[in-house]
Amino acid sequence: MLLFFAYGLWHAVPDERAAAALARGEKALRRGEYGATVRDLNRVLKMVPNSAEARQGLACAYYLTGNRSVAVMELTKGLEVGVFAEQLGRCGHGLRLDDVFFAAKVGLSEAFAVPRVAGAEEFEAELISQPTGTTPEEPGRMLLGACLALRAHLLGAAWEYAGSALETDALNADDRARFFACFDHKMQRRAGCATRPSIEKCVMTDAARRAYFENIRLVDAPFWYEPA
Repeated sequence: MLLFFAYGLWHAVPDERAAAALARGEKALRRGEYGATVRDLNRVLKMVPNSAEARQGLACAYYLTGNRSVAVMELTKGLEVGVFAEQLGRCGHGLRLDDVFFAAKVGLSEAFAVPRVAGAEEFEAELISQPTGTTPEEPGRMLLGACLALRAHLLGAAWEYAGSALETDALNADDRARFFACFDHKMQRRAGCATRPSIEKCVMTDAARRAYFENIRLVDAPFWYEPA
């Protein structure tokens, strides 16, 4: 049985209908029936919005169908409701979520999911390290996560994380410097923002905005999804 169902269906999802949908979703994922996985796990979230197991399963299904930006956003939702940051979960089909994502810490207990990127070990280590517990660290960490998402070509996640950092109005010069150390000049040229680089021009692009709204429509599906 997959890791994220190990806690027991009846303890994690006390509603009988939700437990049945969760079991069907797990079987569909194991069989590689990803459309059915998404349908059944969205049914679970409609009934039990804080099901970490359903969020993990959706992250697996979306990653395995190539929707990696949606997957990382689903996993972030999972981290908010109980997914273990130290062990993100096993999907089957040769995929462990820990191999492709890690939990970046933004507080003493809060975390968000970030893609693992080749050559970014320094920044990954920085995000995994324990924060001091002060809120001024959070925007800089979110911005660094946006850089890694952008490097992994996860435009929707990059737009969300950078937007969260910018809306705090608490980014300082060091935070911005770390972002541009992560998102180097070669990447700036590729993104078309090398001449006058800024977070807004490099990350908050029209393409990233469109990607975000396409992604979040799937991540927020339980709020409008009506089971048949």
